[in-house]
Amino acid sequence: MSAEEHRSLFLSRWEGMKAAKLTHPWAQWVAVIDPSTDPACRALNGKSWKVDDRELASTIKQQLDCWYSTCRCRLKAPTKP
Repeated sequence: MSAEEHRSLFLSRWEGMKAAKLTHPWAQWVAVIDPSTDPACRALNGKSWKVDDRELASTIKQQLDCWYSTCRCRLKAPTKP
């Protein structure tokens, strides 16, 4: 998957999470952790926010600006933080 495809998929997932925030109000950053994991992704791994939190929106924008083609981060919607 190209970096652009990953960005598009990630943003699509986030938009879906915002639409479902009444039943799933949390978003959690998930990264695959291994030697090739980017330090920023490693630091965000496991962090949870309310879906409409401005910090989450800012973090996503920052990360999208520097994503690379092998990024394996995603957001998941846990029922609790």
